[in-house]
Parts: sequence; C-alpha cells; structure tokens
Amino acid sequence: MPGSSMPGWETALNAGDRWEVVAYIKTFNDGFKESETPPREISLEGKISYAEQSVETGKGLYTELGCVECHGNVGRGDGTSAPTLTDEWSFRTWPANLTQGWNFRGGADTEDIFKRFIGGIAGSPMPAFEGDSFLHFGLTAEESKRLTELENKDEMTEAEEEESGQFYEKMDTAVDIALNRTEGTELSVAEQQTYDDAMKVVYEKSWHLANYVKSLAPEKRPDAAIGNNALRSQYVQGELPGMEDDAWETLQSRHFPLVGQVVIEPRQFNPTIDSVNIKSFYNDTEVVFLFTWDDRTHTTGDETDETTGKPR
Repeated sequence: MPGSSMPGWETALNAGDRWEVVAYIKTFNDGFKESETPPREISLEGKISYAEQSVETGKGLYTELGCVECHGNVGRGDGTSAPTLTDEWSFRTWPANLTQGWNFRGGADTEDIFKRFIGGIAGSPMPAFEGDSFLHFGLTAEESKRLTELENKDEMTEAEEEESGQFYEKMDTAVDIALNRTEGTELSVAEQQTYDDAMKVVYEKSWHLANYVKSLAPEKRPDAAIGNNALRSQYVQGELPGMEDDAWETLQSRHFPLVGQVVIEPRQFNPTIDSVNIKSFYNDTEVVFLFTWDDRTHTTGDETDETTGKPR
C-alpha cells in the first residue's frame, strides 16, 4: 500500500494463496460480508482531458471547494485543518500530500484521483463529493457563481434575499434526495432527474479538480540515490556556502527514500516523512550537506525557527 509500511505480496504468495488470505481476513468483521446490492460503479464518461485551461479551472475549485483547508495552499497536506483530523476510529490522521503522487493509495492517474472525489475514502475524513459534502450541491455552475456573489454581499436587497432563498431551497431538495438514495430509498423519476442533474455538475468540476491535483506531482518518484545516481559532493575553493547561499541552487539534489521505524514502540506505520533530499559541497578541509524534506507536521523542534530551520 503506497505511503504505508504495507508491502506487496505478489512475489511472496501465489495468486491462489493471496485470495485465500483475503477470504480469511474477511471473516474478521461483518462489514466485509458481500452485500446483496452490488457496489455502485463510478462512471468515467464525460472525462475532461488534461489541459492547461482545465488545470487552471481546477486550481480555482481547489480553493472554492475547501480542499485547501486540509491539503494546504500548494497541496502538501499542511492545511489549517490538517492537525485536527482523525479517522473513523478516532486515530490521528494526515491528509494526503498531493505533491507526492507515488503515495496515493488509490492510484495517481487522473481517473484514480477523480474516483477518490466521487467515492471518497472509507474510514478517512475524505468525503464523497455528494450531497451536503459538496459546495452548492444541486445548483448549476452559473447558479453557484451567483449564490457566491450574493453571499459575499454586505447587505442584500429584498429581491436578492428571495433569490438566495430559492437557491438554498433547491440545494436542500437535492441534498435530501442524495441522502435518500444513499439510504436505499427508491427515487421517483423526477427525483432521479434532480439527482442526475446535480451530479453532472459534480462530475464536471471533479474532472477539472483531478487535472489540477495531477499537475501538483511529478510523473514518477525521483530515482533513489544509488549506483550512478549516488550523491556526489561538489568541490569549491575557499569558504563553503551557508544554508541560504544561492550556490545550492546550482546542484541537483539526490533522493533518499525512508520507511517508518516499525520494530519497537512507538512504531511509525504511517510516517509523514518518506524521503530526504541531499546536496553537498566540500573544500580542502571541510564538507557540508544540505538536507531538505517535506514535513506537513511542521515539527522543527522547540529550539529552531519554523521558517528557516535555524536555531533561535
């Protein structure tokens, strides 16, 4: 499982053995029992191709839909709500670092990201984009834009208040229909049409958002610093550069993957840091290394400045 200490078992167990393990694990909890209702298939129809305009639209939606609150301004999983999140079992959890696509547990293709939006991630704070978990659910894109304009007004006229009320009434109806559908209530033809119209908007916005999230991460994880890619220190004459020196920008960093310590307590099964990048200079008498890492917890220690990493 990417982003965790769970290894793959393809080389350790054959396919038959793996299916037998799956069958055994499903005896642990009644929630694993096969449902009489087949799982809902997420349609990929209407896919919006990856393009600069779509990415730009998705960037706006990233803020508009509140993704920034958990995942942070640039997707590093360090939003203002990140330190408060817990999973379904009340365990501490962190939002995904969207700049590290190789750790996406559902896959990093645009289609995979889109499915996470529509289906949510079970057990986690990541909701499915449906009903009251989606901003202005039930409104068209134009209606949503208009309601935002009204909500941002310091004071509304009587006509504007009536217009706003109609939008909220329309949203309440769509949210109730979505809830009834989730609970298994059979929808009327009119209710189904209302739901389909609402989800059409959700799907369109989700494709744009998926394209934006896809743009935040490199196509693949950086190669590990081994073999021909090993770290090599650069020689300089005279004084070695300090941490803020522009000279560091002339070097390409080397990537060192990390795993959590799972042998003794406290075990780190889901570490927030999965790698460190290193650069180095040396002169005739000394060597210096620059270590950088992506840490959404901001744990720099009591004696260091969070902005620079230097001792206070």
